[in-house]
Amino acid sequence: MQIIPAIDIRKGKCVRLIMGDIRDETVYSKEPVEVAKLWQVKGARLIHVVDLDGALTGKPKNTDIILKIAKALRINIEVGGGLRDEEEIKRYVRADVRRVVLSTSAVSDEAFFKHIL
Repeated sequence: MQIIPAIDIRKGKCVRLIMGDIRDETVYSKEPVEVAKLWQVKGARLIHVVDLDGALTGKPKNTDIILKIAKALRINIEVGGGLRDEEEIKRYVRADVRRVVLSTSAVSDEAFFKHIL
């Protein structure tokens, strides 16, 4: 079994939602890169990073922070949240993000899905 820590980012900060409710948010760090580094030090081999603003709006909003996380670590990250465009996906791939997680709305477009795979 592999345990994968997750970092949810909203408005540039690490947050925790109670039962996925955006109205019930706790900010636990204003430094997502530092949180990712801490997970790496603790032995994580992969970190799941979610752009919550992207998930809510359908377009990535925290890309710059996520790219800083990818650059700062020696371990892999996977990214999700609002990825519905091939160029957005390629931007993460070019930055050596190991995995990109597509939502159901992205894969509901069969042509897009076949093209990406």
